[in-house]
Amino acid sequence: MYIGPSQACFWTRVCVVDNTYARPEGRVSLASMKPAGIHHVSICVADAEAGLAFYRDVLGMTVLPRPDLGIGGCWLDSGGQQLHLLESDEVPGRSAHFAIRVDDIDAAVADLKAKGVTVHPVEHMVGAGRQAFLHDPFGNFIELNQPD
Repeated sequence: MYIGPSQACFWTRVCVVDNTYARPEGRVSLASMKPAGIHHVSICVADAEAGLAFYRDVLGMTVLPRPDLGIGGCWLDSGGQQLHLLESDEVPGRSAHFAIRVDDIDAAVADLKAKGVTVHPVEHMVGAGRQAFLHDPFGNFIELNQPD
């Protein structure tokens, strides 16, 4: 991991050893943090309705109830994990992405191509699963992944 100058001060005080880390006020245990899974991923879309159409109608996600947050958007279910679309003009990062697990990547790629989506399958890498990549209409980078 690259540690830039602004982070160096923090990392000189933090050192993970035996599932604890050192802080000026003493050692702190890391053992209590046990993730049960990813609850949701949030991404920005310039148009919430167009985003909903893509993720619901093209990728097959299901709409979930969403409280009024004061900004446009929607919440979607994708096999038990959620995708939250937030309406914003923020430009997506180039390397940031999320992966959607699929059972049959060949069928998923064929289905998306039939819907006019440009999808780029990549060579199988043992340990990474079978993968294909695409962008949503707003430039968000999406991986399709069929685990090994």
